[in-house]
Amino acid sequence: NDGSLAFSRTDAQIQQELAGAQAAQGDLAAQVAQLGNAVSILATRSGDLVLQQQQSSGDIATAQADLATVAHIVATTQADITNLSETTTQLDQEIDAITVAAETFNTFLARLRDLLLTLDVPAGETVTPTAVPASDTPTPAPTPTTALPATRTPRPTATAFAPSG
Repeated sequence: NDGSLAFSRTDAQIQQELAGAQAAQGDLAAQVAQLGNAVSILATRSGDLVLQQQQSSGDIATAQADLATVAHIVATTQADITNLSETTTQLDQEIDAITVAAETFNTFLARLRDLLLTLDVPAGETVTPTAVPASDTPTPAPTPTTALPATRTPRPTATAFAPSG
C-alpha cells in the first residue's frame, strides 16, 4: 500500500465492523442470558406443575376411592330401606289381621254378654257347668309288650381312701 490512506481506511472499516460485531455479540450474550433465565424460570414452573399434577392425581385417586365408598354406603342404605319397606308392609298386614281378629273377638264377647244377660237364672241359685262325655270317645287299646329277662344290678364296692396332706 506504500503508506496510502486506502489501507488505513480499510483498517478503520474493519475496526468499525469489529466494534459492531462486538456490540452485536454483547447483545446476543444478553439475549442468551435472558433466555437462560427464562428457561430456568420455565423449568421451575414446570417442576411445580409436575408436583401439582402429582398431587392432583393423588387427590383424584382419593376422591375416586371416597366416591366408591359413598356408592357402597348408598347401595347398602338402599338395601336397608328396601328391607324396612318390606318389613313395614308385613307389619301393616299383621296389624290388619290383628285388627280383624280383635273385632271378631269383641263381637264374640258382646254376643256372649248378651246371651248371658238373657239367661233366666232364678234368684239365689247358682249355675254349675257339668261335663258331658261325647258318645264317640275312643277307648285306648293296651299295647302288647314282651317281658324282658331280669338283670342283676351290681352292688357298690368300697374303694381305698388315702388322706391327702
